[in-house]
Formats: sequence, structure tokens, C-alpha cells
Amino acid sequence: MRIVYAAVALCALLTSPVFASPADTVLDANKAASGGKAWDNKATLKQELTLSGQGLAGTATYMADLTKGRFVGSFTLGPATGGNGYDGTHAWIRDPSGTITMQDSGESLKNAVNESYRDAN
Repeated sequence: MRIVYAAVALCALLTSPVFASPADTVLDANKAASGGKAWDNKATLKQELTLSGQGLAGTATYMADLTKGRFVGSFTLGPATGGNGYDGTHAWIRDPSGTITMQDSGESLKNAVNESYRDAN
């Protein structure tokens, strides 16, 4: 039984925050791995994609404001269209009719803020 307690104690020590890297170290390493200084002074990221699958083909566009955290995405896949975005305050979706619906409740706003943060980093 002492071996089990020793193993648990060892695991607890090895996973302590003492061994964790500071957040700025992790973010700096991420930046270096994804292009480093090439990202300096960049304000906007635009991605254009071609999609295909399940017998459908289409395109998608995603634009992110790297300084303010806003983003917008849209897609056309066969007969389906739609999109989503975040204006820095409100999350929203665009359905196939073009109607915009705010998505500020539940996890939608939290997910948009999370995506905004990841875009900026």
C-alpha cells in the first residue's frame, strides 16, 4: 500500500505548477512555430477554402481582425449557405435565408470569445 501512496505523491509533485511554463512563454513559442516576426504588424487574416465531400462542393471564406478579435465566416456548400461571426461584443449566425440571429446566450458567446482569442494568438 505504501507503494501506491508513494506513486500518487510522485504524480502530484510532477504535475505541480512548478513545472508549468508561464503563459507568455507558451504564446511566444506558438508564435515562433507559426511564422514568428512575419505576424508582426499584421492586422487581418483572410482564408479562402475550397470544400468537397458527401457529393457536395463549395467554398468558404474566413476573415479575422487580429487586433480587435472580430471575425466573420461564410460558406456555400452545394445548395446550402450560411455564416457566423463576432463583432467584439455579439456572436451571430447567418442562416440560408440570409437572416442574422444573435447568439449571445449559452455557450455561443463564450465560444466566439474563445475563437477570437485564438485568432489573435
